[in-house]
Amino acid sequence: MGKWIIPAVFVLLWSSGAIFVEWGLQDASPMAFLSLRHIWAMVPMWGISLCLRPAWPRDRSEWRDVIITGLTMQVGYQLFFFLALDADVSPGLLSIVLGAQPLLTAALSRESVVMETGRPFYGKLRF
Repeated sequence: MGKWIIPAVFVLLWSSGAIFVEWGLQDASPMAFLSLRHIWAMVPMWGISLCLRPAWPRDRSEWRDVIITGLTMQVGYQLFFFLALDADVSPGLLSIVLGAQPLLTAALSRESVVMETGRPFYGKLRF
């Protein structure tokens, strides 16, 4: 039973995120709320980083890649997520669209991926 606690808490937190963001946007603008959210996440993450001492990027190109990835995957994604909720897109619809995103990415990709079954999966759903 204990091995299901962490996944259950993760699913609960992840699935309720849109609802809590919608509540937060009732009292703050998307940018203000996003800024506070990132500051509140940044403080404990810096503490964890200082304690665990992970490997940091070594040169400018690695730092550039980390910064661009962080800005697009976290800031950009969450900014448009917050703006959609602020524009009265329902949390349920937004969750469905975002949940389908990996499937859409795979379906529209041009690359071939060999699945665990050994059969190739091609973009645009061609087998």
